Amino acid sequence: MGRREAGDPVPEWEGRGWMPADDDGRWWQLQLENKLFPVVEQWFQRTVRPPLAVAANSSLARDGKAYPPLPASHVAYGAMVTAVEHLEFLRVSFLATGRMLPPTAYFTLLRTALMGAAQALWVLKPANRRTRVEHALKIARDDIRQRRGQLSVELPPHLGYDDGVSAERTRLDRQLEQLQAAAAAVGLEAARVPQ
Repeated sequence: MGRREAGDPVPEWEGRGWMPADDDGRWWQLQLENKLFPVVEQWFQRTVRPPLAVAANSSLARDGKAYPPLPASHVAYGAMVTAVEHLEFLRVSFLATGRMLPPTAYFTLLRTALMGAAQALWVLKPANRRTRVEHALKIARDDIRQRRGQLSVELPPHLGYDDGVSAERTRLDRQLEQLQAAAAAVGLEAARVPQ
C-alpha cells in the first residue's frame, strides 16, 4: 500500500464511508494509514512468531520466579499480543471495507488494544521488582477468578458435566491458593493480592 499525501485526489469511496470526508477526517485517515498502520504491521509480524526467550538472569526472569505457572513475562507478552491483534484487526478491516470506520464497532477494538497495552506497561514499567511482581500476580489472579466465575453456573445434572466442573473448580481454587502463597513469599500482604 503506497502512502497517500494531503494533495492526492480524494477517492470516490471517501464520501460514502463513516469516516468524515472533510479535511479533519482526511488528516486522521492519513495518520492511520501512514503512521499507525505500518507500526501495527511490524508489531503483528513480531507476534506471529514464537516469543523470544527471557534472558536467564534478567530482571524479567527474576520477576517470573515469583509465580512460575504464569510468569510476569507471559503476562506482559499476552497483554501485548492482545493489543497488537486488535490493532491489526482494525487495520485489516478498515482497509478491507473501503476505509469505512463505524465508530462503535471500532471502539471495542481500540478499547481492548488500549487495555492490553496498558496492562503490559503496568507489569513492565515499575522500577521496583516487588511492584512489577504484584501487578503480574494481580493479573494472574484476575484471570483465574474469571475462569472460576465461568464455572459458577450450575448445569443440569443430565448433561453429565458435574464431575468435570467440580474438578476444574477445585483446580482453580488450588491455583488461587498457590498464587496467594507466591504473593506471601515475595513479602506482599494478602490484602495486596486478595483471593
